[in-house]
Amino acid sequence: MRASLFCVSVTALSVGASFDDAAAQRRAPSDLRDSVLDKLRRDYQPDGARAGAFVVSPVARASIAYKDNLFAVPPGFDANQPEELTEPKDAMVYTIGGGLQLQSDWPIHGVRAFADVTTERIPEFDTESATSYVVGGEGLLELGQSTDFRVRGQYSSDFEDRTTFFAPFTASSRTQFSGPDVDARLVRRAGSVEFIGGVAYTASDYDDSVDFDGTVVGQDFRDYDQLTFTTEIGANISNGAKFFVRGDYAQARFDVQPDPAVAISPDADQYSVLGGVSLDITNLIYGEAAIGFQVRDFVDPNTDNADFFSVDVDLEWYVQPQTTVFLDILRTAREAQAIGLAGAVATRAELGVQRKLRYNLAAVGRVAYRDANFDGFVITENRDIDRDDTDFVAGADLVYYLRNGVRATLSYEHIDRDSEGLDLGRAFVLNRVGLELQANF
Repeated sequence: MRASLFCVSVTALSVGASFDDAAAQRRAPSDLRDSVLDKLRRDYQPDGARAGAFVVSPVARASIAYKDNLFAVPPGFDANQPEELTEPKDAMVYTIGGGLQLQSDWPIHGVRAFADVTTERIPEFDTESATSYVVGGEGLLELGQSTDFRVRGQYSSDFEDRTTFFAPFTASSRTQFSGPDVDARLVRRAGSVEFIGGVAYTASDYDDSVDFDGTVVGQDFRDYDQLTFTTEIGANISNGAKFFVRGDYAQARFDVQPDPAVAISPDADQYSVLGGVSLDITNLIYGEAAIGFQVRDFVDPNTDNADFFSVDVDLEWYVQPQTTVFLDILRTAREAQAIGLAGAVATRAELGVQRKLRYNLAAVGRVAYRDANFDGFVITENRDIDRDDTDFVAGADLVYYLRNGVRATLSYEHIDRDSEGLDLGRAFVLNRVGLELQANF
């Protein structure tokens, strides 16, 4: 399930199913337990090309999209901003990409390697064009019937989306960031009790940005690395249901510290304890729901520690074979990635429905709420910050499989950002319509 970390890791673009997915399918092989899109994808997924004991699976993508507010500009004309930022600009976005996956086909254990690259071109504003990539792999070692060990690692380079809460607004191009993401996990089962121990490391390195007037704005203050330790104990309380308690300790350190006379250090340790239920009931519900408590302990003595309740919900409900409802809620603390800001409490809640319309056609609808609340976090030694950014997001997709391995996706997304408080962020409205064609071989 999704890990509860308080720093944002680099974007994962891995291709194909992970060993977690494969292990889950071995435990519950019925095709009724998967979501509508999972079953549709599997029905039309080609077998790939065999290379000895491995399966090679290439993928290719191409898309075209229209955005009515490319730079996520606030509504209304602002003569104080560069011409590109005075009012919303619309543009066409063209994307091509592809990837390759190599996965073992052994009866036990497993190895997987993957690589993926995506190039996005915007002719009207070429400075927004970008190319991102990811390379990585993972291994699964099954130590008998009761013990599994998994290790995974990847390195990726991506460009920050204009709609993120901390993206530099006046930059003439999107900010590039890159870094590794590595984790290892050991699972041990003893009767109805399950023990999990894990460690994860992630780091991000942000390139400097350049404003429209040519000013170079250093982004080194955003560079950080994080080490996280996780332990969990769970017990089966009924068939397909498990109660668990999970504890995390995360340590985030930033490469560049601000001038202590101007702003505080964002370095922090975070402790969290969550308790909840994990469900794996065939043809009914799958996922987990947990609630707990987090403490963010700032290294800077001038900053008060933050403590709050946290939520981690990730559920799929199989209402019927043709309908899946999914719910995703996450409330946690994270670094603010802005000079002088100690952090923010980030909340995300998403509700969606997948509906199979025909044997090769499905529709998806979703609404989401995202919030970054900085209230109470120190900005300097003399003043707390007063800022609360909120997103309302709505979207819909039509997924149509033309033939084996080939699908077309028509999508629409609406984002409405609001910002409140004395230290206002950036409010904007953005609409995106896109069409993507993907071929798996």
